[in-house]
Amino acid sequence: SVVAFTDGGGTDHVIIAYASEEGELNGNRVFMKHTTSDLTAGGAATWTKAQVSTRYDSPGDIRISHMPSGTYEDRVFISWSGWDPADFSDWEGGWSWLAYADPPYLSWTEVEVFNTDTHQPTVDDTYRMTMTACSGSRDAVMFLVEDNQYVNEAMTGVDTYGRVSYD
Repeated sequence: SVVAFTDGGGTDHVIIAYASEEGELNGNRVFMKHTTSDLTAGGAATWTKAQVSTRYDSPGDIRISHMPSGTYEDRVFISWSGWDPADFSDWEGGWSWLAYADPPYLSWTEVEVFNTDTHQPTVDDTYRMTMTACSGSRDAVMFLVEDNQYVNEAMTGVDTYGRVSYD
């Protein structure tokens, strides 16, 4: 997932969020790369890299967004879905996470937004697809999730949930 923006000071940024095993054992985590290099020049860019997530949860459906204005101007948000970090042996991929950072985007704060027990505790398995959106005029970040529910490997339902944070 990629976000590109010009910050309040006029600097262009490109940030890429991705899953990788870089420097880690036991599976994938979320990482990001960031550059302020002029990518239109066609030359090599200088990238900084940071680990976003701390747990091995096999992240998927990674999304990224940028707060364009307001109190949290230029804050970047990365969301993803993952497995239960305490019990990876069970196919319950219903955990959803959000991480955020301010410039220079090297230190990330993680927040659990939804887990397997949120909304559908009687479903055998669930997979959540995430989306984040920012509103600078309201100092708000919205986290949306599409919750695909399964029983005995057959899809039994799809629901959409959301949460909004003003801080």
